[in-house]
Amino acid sequence: MAGESQTAFISYSRDDSKFVLKLAEDLKAAGAAVWLDQLDIAPSQRWPRAIEEALTSCPRVLVILSPSSVNSANVENEITFAVEEHKAIIPVLYRECKVPFQLRPIQYVDFRDDYDHALRRLLQTLGAELAPVGLDSAPAEIGSSPSGELVMSRSAQSGQAKESGALTGARSSGLTEEPNGLTKQQLSRPDEDGRRSKLPAFIFRFPGWTKAATAACVVLVVALSLYWQWARFRDRQPQQTSNSGQTVFSPPGDVAAGVGSARGEPRWRPQSSGTGEWLSEVAFATAQLGWAVGTGGVILHTSDGGKVWHKQSSGTDLRLISVFFSTPQSGWAAGDGGRIVHTEDGGIKWIVQPSGTRVSLYRIVFPAPRVGWAVGQGGTILHTEDGGSTWTKQISGTQDTLFSVVFATPRSGWAVGDAGTILHTHDGETWQRQSSGTRKWLTGVAFPAPQLGWAMGDDGTILHTEDGGVTWTQQSSGVSTALLSPVFVSSKSGWAVGRDGVILHTDDGGSTWKQQVSGVSVWLSCAAFPTQAAGWIVGESGTILHWEE
Repeated sequence: MAGESQTAFISYSRDDSKFVLKLAEDLKAAGAAVWLDQLDIAPSQRWPRAIEEALTSCPRVLVILSPSSVNSANVENEITFAVEEHKAIIPVLYRECKVPFQLRPIQYVDFRDDYDHALRRLLQTLGAELAPVGLDSAPAEIGSSPSGELVMSRSAQSGQAKESGALTGARSSGLTEEPNGLTKQQLSRPDEDGRRSKLPAFIFRFPGWTKAATAACVVLVVALSLYWQWARFRDRQPQQTSNSGQTVFSPPGDVAAGVGSARGEPRWRPQSSGTGEWLSEVAFATAQLGWAVGTGGVILHTSDGGKVWHKQSSGTDLRLISVFFSTPQSGWAAGDGGRIVHTEDGGIKWIVQPSGTRVSLYRIVFPAPRVGWAVGQGGTILHTEDGGSTWTKQISGTQDTLFSVVFATPRSGWAVGDAGTILHTHDGETWQRQSSGTRKWLTGVAFPAPQLGWAMGDDGTILHTEDGGVTWTQQSSGVSTALLSPVFVSSKSGWAVGRDGVILHTDDGGSTWKQQVSGVSVWLSCAAFPTQAAGWIVGESGTILHWEE
C-alpha cells in the first residue's frame, strides 16, 4: 500500500457503499492514504484475508457511522480490534445514529450537513489538503496529534451528535474555539510575491491597512470583548467574602440545595487532578482514601480527601473505565480489552488478572471482599469467587452491551445496558430480564435497598422501582442529556451526573430532581459518596469536583 505507514482503513456497512465510494475516491484524489476493500483488493486476492491484512497493517481506522454500520457485526469487530491494537480511530458521522459506546470519547467528523467542509477537515486530519480555489474555499489548518487522533468527546446519543466539540480528552486535534467565537483556523492565500501568508483570512479584507495594523486592531477588539464578557459575568454573580478577606463568587441563593449559595450552603468545588485524561470513575474506601481511573490507563489516588491526587502505576495504557475497592487495601480496575488489574496494598502495586475476554468491561463491583462481577460488551458478565484470581463467564441471555451492575446484597444484583436492558439475579448465578418499558440506553443503576432502585440513561431517562424491579416507572429528570452514575446515600437522597456539567439531586426519592451548579461544562462521568456528608464527581479533562457539608 502506498504510504502504508499512515494509511487509514475504512470500516463501513455495505448499505452505505454509495457514500463510502465517493468519500474514498475524493480522499484518494486529494492525496490521502486510505484503504477501501472495493477499491484496493486486487484481482485474485481473497477478500477475508485481504481485509484482515489491511486492518492489521493500517495504523488508522476511519469508521463510517450510520444506522446500518452501528448494527453491523463486522464493523463492531473492526472497532474492537482497532481499540485493542491502539490504532488511531477517526469516526465519520454519515447519518444520524447511536454512536457506539467505544467511540463516544472520540471526536467525529460530521458529514451530515456540509460534505465539502467535512471533507476538508478530514483531509487535514489525514495530512492532505484540497487545492484552494479562491479565499472562501482555502483549506483550514486544523492541527492533529502525532497519532492523528481527533479531539476526544463523548456524544451521549445521535440526537446530540452536532455538539461534537463539547467534550475534550487528553489529546486534542488543535481545533479550539476562541472567546470571540472564531476557531483557530488559519487560511492561506498567495501574497503578491507568490508566498503564502499565515495571517487570518479576514486581514485580506482590508486592503488599505497594513497587516500588522489590522492584526493589532483584532487583538485589541478581542481583549475588549473578553473584558466586557468577564465584567458582565462578575456583575451577575452574588458575591461574598471569605474568612481570608478574598471575594468569592457563589451561585444564586435559590439554586438547588447542596450547591452553595450566598447563604453559606455547601457547593461543588474543583480539586486539582494533575492530569488531562478523561476520568471515568471514582471510588472511595473511606472519606479520605479514594481512587479515580481513566484514559491512558491512568490511576489517581488521594489519602487526604482529595486535597492532593497523585498517579499510581497501573501497568497498562488501555483505558480503565471502572474502579472498586472492597477494603482500603484491596481494589480492582477494569476497562478496554478485557483488562482487569488488582491491588492488595492500596495501589502501590497493581497486577493484571486474566479475565478470559478481550471485550471492553464497563463496570466492576465486589459486594463481598472476594466475590465480584464485571460487565461489558456483547452481554458479557464475568464472575469471581476468589478475588479475581479466576474469572468465569455467566450466561446473560443477551447480546446487548451492559454498562453497569450493582448488588444490593451479596447475591442479589441488577445489570443494565443497551436497548433498555435490565437483568436481575437473585442467586448470583442466573440472570433474568426485567421489563424496563424503554428502548433507551441505560448506563447506570443504583439499589440502596433490595427493593428500592433507580436506572438512568439516554435522553434524561430515569426509571424507578419499589419492588426489586418487577415493575419500573418513569421519573421526570427535567433534562434531555444522557445521565450516568446514579448514587444514593439513603432511600431519599441521591445524585446523577451527565453531559455539559449536569448534576441532578433529589431529596425525596426522585419525586423531584433539581439541577445543582457544577461550575463546569464538560462531561461528568461518575459520582461517589463515601458518607452522606461528602461526595466526589469525576469527568472529562481530568475534572474532579468535591462536595462537603
